[in-house]
Amino acid sequence: MSDAATTDETTRERPSARELLGRYVPITEWLPHYPRAFLGKDIASGITSWAVMVPVAMAYAELAGVPAGVGLVTATAGLTAYAILGTSRHAKVTTSSTMAVMSASVVAPAAGGDEATYLAMTAMLAIIVGVYLVVAGVLHLGFLAEFLAKPVITGFIVGLAITIAIGQLPKLFGVEGGEGNAFEQLGYFITQLPETDPVTLALGLAAMAIILIARRIDRRIPGPLIAVVGAIIVSSVLGLAEEGVAVVGELSAELDSPSVPSVSLGDLTYLATGAAGIMFLALAESLAADRAFANRHGYRIRPDQELIALGGSNVSSGLLGGFAVDNSVSSMSTGEAAGNKTQLASLVTAAGLLLTILLLSPLFTNLPQTLLAAVIITSVISLVDFAEWRRYVQWRKTDAALAVIAMFGVLLTDVLTGLIIAAGFSVVILLYTASKPAIARLGRLAGPEHHYVDADRNTDAEEIAGLFILRLDTPLYYFNATAVSDHVLREVDEREVLPRAVLLDIEATIELDVTTSDTLYELAGALEDRGTRLVIVHAKGMVRDRMRKVGLIERLGPTGMYPNERIAVEALHETWAEEDAAAAAEESESTASAAGTEAAADPDVDDGEGQGA
Repeated sequence: MSDAATTDETTRERPSARELLGRYVPITEWLPHYPRAFLGKDIASGITSWAVMVPVAMAYAELAGVPAGVGLVTATAGLTAYAILGTSRHAKVTTSSTMAVMSASVVAPAAGGDEATYLAMTAMLAIIVGVYLVVAGVLHLGFLAEFLAKPVITGFIVGLAITIAIGQLPKLFGVEGGEGNAFEQLGYFITQLPETDPVTLALGLAAMAIILIARRIDRRIPGPLIAVVGAIIVSSVLGLAEEGVAVVGELSAELDSPSVPSVSLGDLTYLATGAAGIMFLALAESLAADRAFANRHGYRIRPDQELIALGGSNVSSGLLGGFAVDNSVSSMSTGEAAGNKTQLASLVTAAGLLLTILLLSPLFTNLPQTLLAAVIITSVISLVDFAEWRRYVQWRKTDAALAVIAMFGVLLTDVLTGLIIAAGFSVVILLYTASKPAIARLGRLAGPEHHYVDADRNTDAEEIAGLFILRLDTPLYYFNATAVSDHVLREVDEREVLPRAVLLDIEATIELDVTTSDTLYELAGALEDRGTRLVIVHAKGMVRDRMRKVGLIERLGPTGMYPNERIAVEALHETWAEEDAAAAAEESESTASAAGTEAAADPDVDDGEGQGA
């Protein structure tokens, strides 16, 4: 090959700067080709999302333990960064109840009650979470999200929703809140009920009614904003702050220059540990929502870039003093209902939030705290999906049990410990399920095609004389290989007539590890001791390579491996016919030889030589 050809090939393989820019900054690809027909719908959707997001962002800031104005900064940073870096047209990376509570659960125990330290650690936590997500995207680690099983996430979210709601009840009733797990907080709240402030409770319940009614009529109606505006007017006119109703006060909503918060080395190490759990939950929730909306609207996302975009949103939030963010399904649904077409809608929402920070934040001074509690409680109510729980109970009791365990893990401990418990049970169930492999006994259906099917599900499937055919519907791994071997030997030993061969279909296996190879080697020997051969069918190329390397193919012999059941059965029958014929011939020859030897040894037998005597 010439140098010129080599240079051309290298040029083709190496992406250009423009291609790299389009890959990692997708807005440079779609914005120049933005369809004008989408503009009206995106603007309308962006304004609707802004109207809903302002009170929600302020409320979630309270959950995160930071001033309400920080929620507006966080939402602005998250939405803007994702719109630039993301590949989903509908994603809304902003404040969420999950991330807010997770952030508080990590920071609060270490901040020592110092507000400046708390704010710095909260922002640094968001940055670390963002860095983790960017690294996960670059290293193609999105599959890690799959270790959190859906029932576990469902149970965790429900437990989180109940915990959040219980934590907001004191604000809704105007009483003092307690500490501890959800049950301890609920117990303390009950003891405080005689101290309920009627005005505070009335405002909160009225706000909840407005929000829920608006949501039921049309998700595009900004129920939270209507309730907030109404409460501000009532609070200002009646002077409720002077009457003892707790209000938000002056919003500390400022957009400072981006900076890395200052935390000690010890706090940095602590935050790096806590950020890992938040990262797992963020990518699990966000990718699931992205895929669902993309499938619904007929486009594709790039999961690795989604992680990078989610990470960039968290880094941006942290640099501006905000807290951790992820994809908000409720915000996505609101935008979708309002006609969201592209991420331009998120940019419109971010612009509205920015104007709120710069111009409108003084208007929220007289906002009663009970309104934020009402916004939070009505938001988390939607997280409880009773239909999903009913599906788990009907379809698979194990999944229902997982969800319950995850839920009580949160309720009985704390949010971070609950997540660890939930993740741990996910892995345990995964390993337990994999260690109990599904093994089907196969039979042949009558007909010219020779289909081999599960004999327990197809009663008309016939067994093949001399053969015992099994199919592994689970891949072979080191943690289930022994269970497979024990199952095969147990089934063989329980048969009235030992089969001449066991056909083992391992099509589900994509690679063999050392332990599995050794187990198959030992299984072949154990079957030979019983007078039975081990025959492997449907072994993939990588599996055959491994079997060849470890000597397993040589151990099985020339009749030990075939492409499929049909070929194996035909070949084995031919082999057995030849072996039986050879054995019969050998037996006949042996019988004749034995008869001759016996005649020669008998003195009473006349051999014809003495007739002339």
